[in-house]
Amino acid sequence: MAPASFVPLSAPRRRLAVLLATAPGERFQPLPPASDPPSHTLFADDFACVASALRSAVAAGDDAALFLMDHGVLYATDPRLPPLLAEGIDVALCATDAEAQGLDLMAAASHGILLGSQHDHARLVRDSDRFLSFT
Repeated sequence: MAPASFVPLSAPRRRLAVLLATAPGERFQPLPPASDPPSHTLFADDFACVASALRSAVAAGDDAALFLMDHGVLYATDPRLPPLLAEGIDVALCATDAEAQGLDLMAAASHGILLGSQHDHARLVRDSDRFLSFT
């Protein structure tokens, strides 16, 4: 009798969520060691790191989501954001923060960005396997 065929079960999809609360153009600048001269190199802005992490998750077959809040809502108008949406990455923003920054909420929604709240942020954290925060 031939052994039964083994049909591997697919692994459940994992979910990476990222919070982006820093403004476009804002860069992380580490403190230099006391022995270093005062001039040193700045790291890439947070969006480049965030986009790379989200794209890596999607490439691995995982779900990925981005939540924009505080000054991070300004990325809603950044030309680097639409490609993430086109790649299937869920993007939401805090509508209260967006209003405070003077953003056109209907324009953001027309691009596929969910107009959310801190409740959506909390659900994203709860439903994610991994959560990265850029603040």
